[in-house]
Amino acid sequence: MIHRCLGVSLALLLGACAMAPSQPIAAADRERDRRAILAMAGEYEVQFRFDETVVLQTDYQPHAPHTTLGREFVEVLAAGGPRALVRERGLNIYTRLQGHDFGPGREYQRKTRAYWAAMRGVWAELLSRNPRVALREEVDETPHYMAVLAQANDLANKPLGDAELRGKVREVLGPYLVLENAAPK
Repeated sequence: MIHRCLGVSLALLLGACAMAPSQPIAAADRERDRRAILAMAGEYEVQFRFDETVVLQTDYQPHAPHTTLGREFVEVLAAGGPRALVRERGLNIYTRLQGHDFGPGREYQRKTRAYWAAMRGVWAELLSRNPRVALREEVDETPHYMAVLAQANDLANKPLGDAELRGKVREVLGPYLVLENAAPK
């Protein structure tokens, strides 16, 4: 059976895990979230709308918003116990751009590779120590993604080691994190 949906699949996962920052999580809420995650199993036709909302270079001209089509497959990997685990796989349809200069994107990836590796490492630590992690959308009227992208750009040309980069990542994520029942270190 194929379900039709509009939106970004990450929103499904985040929506199932969202919580208010100051509220404890009741057992009934946990069970509701677990059932919602399990209910995502299936095959979906999806539309991804791409809007360039963050311009990282002053001379860059954003592309017009566009939509692509694809398929998402969500399968249950573990359903027993207090946690549910699903895997999402997708097949998206893309059109290759001709005559476009991807140099700035490659340069950005080169300059920020270590930063994003540190970001993945910090997230792996957070997820291994906390049964539930949520993000506040904004702190002091700054969306979390803007704070992270700004830090990635600020640190792009600084020769920092992994431990120092991870420390900087923890600093930028800290105000946005909502953690429950942190496991001992």
